[in-house]
Amino acid sequence: MSADPAIVDLVVDFYQELFRSLFSSPFAEDLRRERLKRDAMRRQVEEVANAASQSVVRLFMTEELNEPQVRAIVEGWAALSSTLRLPDVSTSGSNPEELTERLLPALGCPPAVQTNRHETVYRLGLHGVIQVLMLTGPVLAEWRRLSFSQHYEPVRKVVAKLDDIGEKLALGVSQLETSDGRYELSYRDFLLQRFNRVEAGTVRMTTNMDVDLRELFVMPRIEIREHGQARTVAEDCGNLMKLADARKSLGERRKGTSSQKPEGVPVLDAVRDNRCLVIVGPPGSGKSSFLEWLQLQVAGVDEQLVLAGQQAIPLLLRMRQLVATELPIGSAMVEKATGSRELVTIMPDGWLERQMKGGRVLLMIDGLDEVDPELRARFVIPWLEGLYKEYPGCQFVVSSRPVGYAEGALSALEFVEGNLLDFNDNQVHEYARHWCTAIRLGRNEPEDEARQRGHDDGTQIVQSFESHAYVRNLASNPLMLSAICLVNYFESGKLPEDRARLYQLCVEGLLHNWDKRRGIHGAFDLPEKLRICREIAIGMQSADRAECPVDEARQMAATVLANEARAKDLIEHIRYRTGLLIERRPGVFAFAHLTFQEYLAALAVHEGNHANITTEQVVQEHDDGRWHEVIALYCGIAPVPAARWVLESLIRHKDTPSLAQVLTESYFATGRELPQDIDIRKRIICRVASAPGRSFGTGLVRFPVSEVAPVANEKVGTPQSEISASQAHFWLDLHSKFLDWDHLLSRTLDRDWGSTMGFGELIYLLHRHAIPESIEKLSVCAQFYSEPGPHFKGGVQYDRMAMVALFALTPNPSVVAVQPAHSDRLLLRMLQNIPLTLDRDPLTTQRLTDELATLFIPFLERKGTALDEPERTELLHLVRAVRKFLKGKQARQEPIKVAIHSIDAWLRSVAPNTHAPQKPKRNRKHSQ
Repeated sequence: MSADPAIVDLVVDFYQELFRSLFSSPFAEDLRRERLKRDAMRRQVEEVANAASQSVVRLFMTEELNEPQVRAIVEGWAALSSTLRLPDVSTSGSNPEELTERLLPALGCPPAVQTNRHETVYRLGLHGVIQVLMLTGPVLAEWRRLSFSQHYEPVRKVVAKLDDIGEKLALGVSQLETSDGRYELSYRDFLLQRFNRVEAGTVRMTTNMDVDLRELFVMPRIEIREHGQARTVAEDCGNLMKLADARKSLGERRKGTSSQKPEGVPVLDAVRDNRCLVIVGPPGSGKSSFLEWLQLQVAGVDEQLVLAGQQAIPLLLRMRQLVATELPIGSAMVEKATGSRELVTIMPDGWLERQMKGGRVLLMIDGLDEVDPELRARFVIPWLEGLYKEYPGCQFVVSSRPVGYAEGALSALEFVEGNLLDFNDNQVHEYARHWCTAIRLGRNEPEDEARQRGHDDGTQIVQSFESHAYVRNLASNPLMLSAICLVNYFESGKLPEDRARLYQLCVEGLLHNWDKRRGIHGAFDLPEKLRICREIAIGMQSADRAECPVDEARQMAATVLANEARAKDLIEHIRYRTGLLIERRPGVFAFAHLTFQEYLAALAVHEGNHANITTEQVVQEHDDGRWHEVIALYCGIAPVPAARWVLESLIRHKDTPSLAQVLTESYFATGRELPQDIDIRKRIICRVASAPGRSFGTGLVRFPVSEVAPVANEKVGTPQSEISASQAHFWLDLHSKFLDWDHLLSRTLDRDWGSTMGFGELIYLLHRHAIPESIEKLSVCAQFYSEPGPHFKGGVQYDRMAMVALFALTPNPSVVAVQPAHSDRLLLRMLQNIPLTLDRDPLTTQRLTDELATLFIPFLERKGTALDEPERTELLHLVRAVRKFLKGKQARQEPIKVAIHSIDAWLRSVAPNTHAPQKPKRNRKHSQ
């Protein structure tokens, strides 16, 4: 489809005049005495104007306008030359839709355009003009600031970019001779120009230049769920997300440790391999960025995605922009996807219906979770089901946070579900390099230099936090990684060592400081913004919520400012300008990351708040999950005396399940001064060691082994509560080479323990980590086997210490494989004190069965016994009782079946006249 030369001339003349008035004439004033430079500048601006004209020419072609009709339109636009000024199209944050709407009343619509009924083309074309001006305006303004340097590359890049769009569009549309084909060209053209920019985020805070989304993008990876695999929040019944659900959504990154991560596959591969896909990922994990990127790649044929034999047509609907009770169908879907009523008005009747019936549409629905759960169930899912059934040839991709997507919610529609994975190390490096490169390109550095230095900058950023486990884990979330990059950018390449300071820089930068450094000033100062955000955060935290109704946030702001109108304006400023507070779904706010909410809540506790949440309260309630991270961040924010008071209070506090974790995290959050206080450090290690623990001693592992080992050997066995075994116990079990076995045996014989739980710790460690040479010493512990054992709430009930010894010996068979006299006597004493009854709770019974079976397999491999009468006879009796007990369980299962065979062999070796029960003879009559 070739353009009419007369129409091309009209459009090019219009652009030349517009660019002359906006750019060349003002720029020429700066170059009055430099003719050669002035002439070069004019030629460059003319080249940009020519390239910019292509989009409007394509629009006129697809609408089949003739020369008089085009003339009428461009004459109506001619007033732009006197109406627009350079700042209108070169200021960061300008919105093309808003500027277009502002200009339309001033321009009016020429009578000839109205007569021809081309008002829609007039408006749509004007939007295209403004869109291109906003692409070129910042580039040319920056060129002016750089005194029109001949090495300035972005001007040439803009020309190449505009030319590239035209070339790609020609590849994506195969039937330009039809009205459907011509409209598809306009649709793809609109997507490529409207959505190629990074609309928000950290990069936009560093430059006035447009940053191409594709320049930043790093392909995320996804783990396809097996059927029935549950890795999401199970319940979705409340209107507002609970903090526990938010932490689950974020993958519990706050431990500062990493485990083996699944590799997954690139999300693009999952899209290609599955007709229907649900991408489930936490906030900031890259779901929306991937869909925005995919829209551009498919629209511009940078990625070939063939549906029905042709390049797919992308249609991206963002749930946050839809009304759940009025979901779009047909042409309304295009309007909601593009935000352009004009684009829909020029659409041939039934165009989208034909494309969807033909199976050519890639339908993407972003943010399924951003709808009220009840409305989602009543309206959104049935709407999606209807689209799936009506257009079976189309491809569907849906994204959601875990909390907004119950496992299997779309399984009836054959959707494959996948968990979006955290960035791995390679992706973290790649994103940091892309981010830094985009910044340098935005600063108009030569491309080769920008890419090389951006690569080096990104590498340096990652290296700066590789030794900080907590920051390293945060960086696996793209949103937090971008914030880390931004802090590095504005802090001259330095990242703070403690996380409270990092969060402070992120929050204050997003709210105020980074705009201020770029010369952008607003109506609200930083203290005012912080007061509002603190109040909202502490309100949400105290209510155990990660979301907040908009009206409630405004009311809290009004209470703080005592000015309802100003409070409303300030909330809107924070929401739209800063990106710190976002509208998660209609009418519901959330902080961009839970980390920011916790930091601001800690700041509210320190500075005071209208909710009257005090330091004393959160310390007293430290076992409540709401306050774990808040207390730690408080210690990173507060002056040393206040932080010391928190630590001392926790040291004195009675045992709770969370005490060790909270005390440890709070101590390491305090910065540098307190960790240099040797006395408080020792007391903290002692208190953590005796506190209730979790597997692997998660509190003590933060300290050097040399400091922990002697304390753990003294504190193990001394817990004063029955909540669980102590941190010292778990640490020594994990670091057994530092266990002082003889010292613990001496303490046991001296009855140096603090409680039944403490006694159990000593018995367990002595048996679990004994060596064959110590079996004789170990046998003296048999005198304690009849003592009551610890009972774990909701866990195994140890009736007697003999059960603790049994469970400890099971993983340590070498001990009982030697010195028969001592090991057999040890076994005898254990069996004498383990009631083999089936009336225990199921968990304890099953555990006892498993441990007995496991123990007897290696124990009875040797033949005979070294015991004399009457101990020999009693052991035989008890072993037979064990056999009967195991036989009463599921004897067909391993290792029970093997254990019974082992017992039978041992019984025959000890008492040759003893015969194991035989299988009943088969009744031949009944078997025939």
